[in-house]
Amino acid sequence: MADVQTENGYTEIANTYLEALASACLSGAEYQIMLVVIRKTWGWKKTSDTISYGQIAELANLHRQTVVKAVKSLVAKRLLLVAKRLPVNTIELQKDYDKWIVAKRLPVAKRLPVAKRLLPSSQTTTNTSSQTTTHKRKKATFTKESCVRFERFWAAYPKKQDKKKTLGKWKKLNPDDALTEIIIAAVGRAAKSNSWKDTQFVPLATTYLNGERWNDEIKSSKTTSNIHAKYGTANFPGVNE
Repeated sequence: MADVQTENGYTEIANTYLEALASACLSGAEYQIMLVVIRKTWGWKKTSDTISYGQIAELANLHRQTVVKAVKSLVAKRLLLVAKRLPVNTIELQKDYDKWIVAKRLPVAKRLPVAKRLLPSSQTTTNTSSQTTTHKRKKATFTKESCVRFERFWAAYPKKQDKKKTLGKWKKLNPDDALTEIIIAAVGRAAKSNSWKDTQFVPLATTYLNGERWNDEIKSSKTTSNIHAKYGTANFPGVNE
């Protein structure tokens, strides 16, 4: 029988923090990692701790590669603060949840019932894929969260020209959190590559978005490969704040 007596230790967490964490749109791996970091820091009455990716992977029962990606995502969303220290990074929780860059789940009362989300089978078969895509684009709205995502992209992009036109392209694309993370990560890799060392060879941001250039293959230099091998996080938003 599991022993869950508080006499054996417990973690103090503010109710408002738990409520903010519960309503944040995070992946399963991100939630698991947040629990591990809470246990390793606040569980020991500490504000931060030196936690290796391997240790997190073991405690959360996740693959190390999954941990690396999820930690970088949590840093980008500003739930975690990571200070690069050799040989192990120091990780700290951002307890001010107003600084988090995350979408919040809608209250259940505002969600559509499943029956209303699904089209009748006859209507589904008569609609073409192009009509469905057009319908989705019309329904997409540019929210406050979308604006935050754009500002993160603009801050990461090395050639800052024609922000207004770039914003128009971003609104048309209207990427969600997952795609935004992919785009920003791709920009970071390209910025460290030999091809973007000279800014004259960096495409305009509008060209980058219009051509979906985040899908391009980047040939990293030896130095860049070494940096990625160490999983450095110093260049991610939210670090060392």
